[in-house]
Amino acid sequence: MRKLTLSASRTTLARVLETCATDTTKILTFANEAQERLLNRPNDPVGSWMRYRACTNDNCLVWPRQIRTIKAWWLCNQPGIFRSEWFEAIGYYEGGQGKLDSDGHAGNQLIDRGTVCSFANVTATTAEPRKIQAVASHPSDNGKIIHLRYIDSFSSRKYSTISGTIQEGENLALSTSGVLTTSNVATGGLYHVVKATTNYPIRLYSWDVNSATQVELLAYYEPGETEPIYRSTLMPGLSDRGGCSDIDTDCTVNKSVEILAKLQHVPVAVDNDPFVLSNLAALKLMCKGILMEERHEQALAEYYFESAARELDGEISSYLGDGMLMAIKAPDFETWGPGGIYAV
Repeated sequence: MRKLTLSASRTTLARVLETCATDTTKILTFANEAQERLLNRPNDPVGSWMRYRACTNDNCLVWPRQIRTIKAWWLCNQPGIFRSEWFEAIGYYEGGQGKLDSDGHAGNQLIDRGTVCSFANVTATTAEPRKIQAVASHPSDNGKIIHLRYIDSFSSRKYSTISGTIQEGENLALSTSGVLTTSNVATGGLYHVVKATTNYPIRLYSWDVNSATQVELLAYYEPGETEPIYRSTLMPGLSDRGGCSDIDTDCTVNKSVEILAKLQHVPVAVDNDPFVLSNLAALKLMCKGILMEERHEQALAEYYFESAARELDGEISSYLGDGMLMAIKAPDFETWGPGGIYAV
């Protein structure tokens, strides 16, 4: 399916927003809000689902930033059940009970574990203390700020003076040579990240204080990510299971895990960035509705919002079609005609 880019939508969006196509700030502001609100509707617009496949042997899976929720999933091509965060709180179930971990077995079940700000977290002990290191990929990002909130080795939230005010967390000025947190970090201690928009990706590492070396990659933040948040899941007992058969050769060691997921809004920033939605008419009408909303013309705003929803619903209906069509079955037409009438 084609993807609608910011460049292809500029002229249309500028017209309804009563501005010039070169007014990037206004177009981006309205277009990003419009897409986010359209994706938050109860229905799933065309283009908002995707299949994502990974080869892994890890029980804890953190999914890419564009994944909003998982609709269905497969392990080694076999369908499984996706469970909500409440599943581990309902008490007894066949084969076990209560909270599950990486060693438990509960069949093909993928359990929601909420959201996290990194795909891995710190693992530390008193004998092996850890800090977090932030590393810029390119000198053009040196000096830009990344704000980390974490639990320190004394099991307390880290506080520091930022812009003359004592605040929760700590600011680090990015550098290609890496910059460390001032305090040691507890196991699982990183819980919130705010990052400046950068030109290149940023990496976070767990840092061994004793040996002064990187231990593990914790996060890889794309340039446009400013408040990283990812969907996290647990697959009990995955690492203890055998390998997959009849799977592509790239998963011969690890297991093939595939999901069907609803996508979330990822802001567009430059001309070639694609929207999740490809329905320009719906995006245009939603932008117009937001413009009317900000002018306190609520009746007009609701009209445009409903019009945008109708455009998406019509697109869904057209995309799905009429469903399965029943084929008419009849005897050999060389001998028999429809309905038992002899052929001429």
